[in-house]
Amino acid sequence: MIKIKLFIFIFVLSLGNLSYAVTPDYEALFKKSIASKRLAYNKFGLVLLKKNLKGEWVKVLSSKEKEPMVPASLSKIITGVALLESYGIHEKVPTYLYVDQKPKKSEVLGNLYIKGHGDPTFVTEKLWLLLNELDLWGVKKITGNLVLDDTVFDQNFLEAGRKKWNQRAYNASISGLPVNWNSVRVRFLDASTKRAVTDPVNPYFDLKIKSNLRRSASVDLRGFPEKELVTINYGKDVQDKEKSVYRRVVSPRKSFQSQVLKMFRDRGIKISGKIIWSKTPKTAVELGKVESPPMSEIVKLMMKYSNNFIADSMVKYADNRIRGASGVYDQGIKTIIKGVGKAYSFKNPWNFVSASGLSTENKISAQDLANLLKELMLKPYYPEFLVSLPISCTDGTLKDRICNKIKGTVRAKTGLLAGVSSLAGYAKGAGGEDYIFTFIYNGRNGDQFGARQTFDRFLERL
Repeated sequence: MIKIKLFIFIFVLSLGNLSYAVTPDYEALFKKSIASKRLAYNKFGLVLLKKNLKGEWVKVLSSKEKEPMVPASLSKIITGVALLESYGIHEKVPTYLYVDQKPKKSEVLGNLYIKGHGDPTFVTEKLWLLLNELDLWGVKKITGNLVLDDTVFDQNFLEAGRKKWNQRAYNASISGLPVNWNSVRVRFLDASTKRAVTDPVNPYFDLKIKSNLRRSASVDLRGFPEKELVTINYGKDVQDKEKSVYRRVVSPRKSFQSQVLKMFRDRGIKISGKIIWSKTPKTAVELGKVESPPMSEIVKLMMKYSNNFIADSMVKYADNRIRGASGVYDQGIKTIIKGVGKAYSFKNPWNFVSASGLSTENKISAQDLANLLKELMLKPYYPEFLVSLPISCTDGTLKDRICNKIKGTVRAKTGLLAGVSSLAGYAKGAGGEDYIFTFIYNGRNGDQFGARQTFDRFLERL
């Protein structure tokens, strides 16, 4: 009788732990999550790792895991890891103010120099702080030239998959002395009066506001020798609420120069000489500087919002740091590849020509990306890397995604190009299980949105 009771007790106990004994059919679950009949399962590169009760990572789903595929903005994982691995979490990027000699009697005797080092986070507020050094000296006149130095990078503004005539801000030109992400923000303030402005105000932009009302607001930007013409059309979508539209500036040099000169005029500072774009001499005396946030924050800004401008700027920064010469993109890519190699050695063939992922020439396997994410958990900078990832239903590019369950259960990098959708990161299952995943879809243009919905459905069902 005792043996029978013991058997029944063990049998009932095993039923209570059935969830741990039965392995879900993850492949069937993924196929069930596919959002459209147009999407073929064999177009997905998939890896899903699950931590078991022993703390080991076990592969529970894989499909075409070793095949190199276009990762889109998952490429920024490579870039971010390389930057953290090579420069640590504390390094900052400076922008300097130099003079030929210290100011005397409210004058800069000789030239004033503004030298950039490619800080991708340099905005109007930082420019104001930098020029505030002149106010501290009481400067009202520069007797020489204003020299603007962007020679830290070469003069190839459009590289790594960027298209010359694309006006979108994600396609912003890369330069050594940028301001405001080399983009312009147009704010639709009031539909009744057709009021719109650039923010911040910059006389380089000549606004032309059309009186006709369209279905949706639009901004068209064209470059001319002296200014850029911004044509603004009000739309029904901005009748009751304010809206902002961002566009890539045609000439980053002219945009920066115009912003600087406006600040000089606002301060009542006169320039006797010319405005010159040239190299700062080694004999120049430092008058002041401003710095970027630490590298961990630069990576976070790049990852959270999938900022192409930051990713590709830091490639040229990496090359300049190595060679001391003007940063060249192709050389910087070699430095990025070497940097990520310190964290993980890729097992499958891969190709990496674009740090932002704009180029379809980038090819990476789902297996390697998943294994890289696993290896990063052992790195001292892993907390900073994890914090840089968008959080589901909370912020960044995942702010409005994966919201049908408890929000914040997924931290992952997103990717999207024509015919490409991708997602890779870390997730918590409904029972508290830990997952690492890499999902990549390469198919027809237009299908990327269904693939993105498929990824979200699958993760919600975990």
